[in-house]
Amino acid sequence: MGTRSITKFFDDDVCLVTLYRQYDGYIDGHGYDLARCLTFEGQDIPVRNGIPMGNQTLMFNGMADLACQVIALLKTRDIRHNEPIVRSQMVGNFYIAHNTSGLDEEGFGYAVHLRDDRVVIDVHTGGRKIFSATPEELLKTSMEYDDDDVMVLEKLAVGGGLTQDINF
Repeated sequence: MGTRSITKFFDDDVCLVTLYRQYDGYIDGHGYDLARCLTFEGQDIPVRNGIPMGNQTLMFNGMADLACQVIALLKTRDIRHNEPIVRSQMVGNFYIAHNTSGLDEEGFGYAVHLRDDRVVIDVHTGGRKIFSATPEELLKTSMEYDDDDVMVLEKLAVGGGLTQDINF
């Protein structure tokens, strides 16, 4: 049995699409994979409104484009090793879910949205939001497990969006 997750992509307060992940939904699984899709060489990829003429810059053209690119990457690439997935292995694990699915219906919930022109990922579990971070900040956060398999979130990024160390 895997750790399931729900990811919602928002444009302002409107949920554009909801993604269900069957397994590896925990933060150091899906959370990191999601953050890797939203960064390049350790830097957050910008979200713009419109594509400049002759554009050669890696960017997202709004939140709908961001959602499409992330889903395409998760479905077709092994994000952790940056390798293509064989077509026969693309079956399963990621599904488009009903937008009525709640962030707390599965093990972890991720809300991806813009805040002050930066992509932010809110992470939910156990019926509450446990932290918010940019993709870059999330990748600088380590996850550890204590002797009772209780996850401990350690903040590594100084001054980042992570508001507190959390034990749960």
